[in-house]
Amino acid sequence: MKLKNSLLLFIILFLGESCSTLSKITLLTKKKSSFSNYYQKNFECDKSPGMKDSELYEFYLKNGWEKFQSEYQNKNLEKKKAEIVIIGNSLIHLFTDEAIKREFPNKDIVGRGIFGDTTELLYERLDSNVFNLKPKTIILEIGGNDLINGKCLSIIKNNTSKIIDKIYSYNKNTKIIFLSVPPTLATELNSIVPLHNQSLMNLSKEKKFIYIDLWDEMLNLDKTQIKDEYVLIDKKTLKKDSIHFNEEGYKLIGKLVRPYLK
Repeated sequence: MKLKNSLLLFIILFLGESCSTLSKITLLTKKKSSFSNYYQKNFECDKSPGMKDSELYEFYLKNGWEKFQSEYQNKNLEKKKAEIVIIGNSLIHLFTDEAIKREFPNKDIVGRGIFGDTTELLYERLDSNVFNLKPKTIILEIGGNDLINGKCLSIIKNNTSKIIDKIYSYNKNTKIIFLSVPPTLATELNSIVPLHNQSLMNLSKEKKFIYIDLWDEMLNLDKTQIKDEYVLIDKKTLKKDSIHFNEEGYKLIGKLVRPYLK
């Protein structure tokens, strides 16, 4: 599955198929882009802000990220307070309110995921999407899109460290629960995720936050990819989603996180 087509598909899914959007998609998909392969000869990781494709990045910010960031900000103003906030990228965006309530019954918890989100962008929306709810616990899942976009591991680690520091600056007593990047069906992505997760685990020891390893829990060792039981399949086309997992994946998250919320 191509990264660019995947990102634009999410924009259609969440925002609707307007003529202007489809026109823009037609323009952007003329260029092909696959998952970054960190082990490919002459590969150079990206140290710059945003995405290498600046046109796509600006389109994503305007038609996706900014809209949801603003929507969450307004919802927070109305809700005013939440005990727990779970924030991250599309894996959290697809963690529906119904599923969150099912996995965390009797908990005051809200989801604040945005498809395509990165460590850089998540850092920017902590104030408007998280801190104004005054949560005691923050659950994070972020970093996969950074890897898809070919970001340098040192940059991802630095951004993640900044996120943790900003949370502790907001409230030093905040309980931080960080979910690792899970395995997928994308070989290129799976090849680099373990290095990122190891860096994240090391950072958890340094910064004193809870690290939950989805990689080992969801990995099929024989295939070195996500277990079949977690693969998300489109009910209409029967195509397998390369990145996202199904309802069983969210049940697993609930199982792994619940003990830390007692």
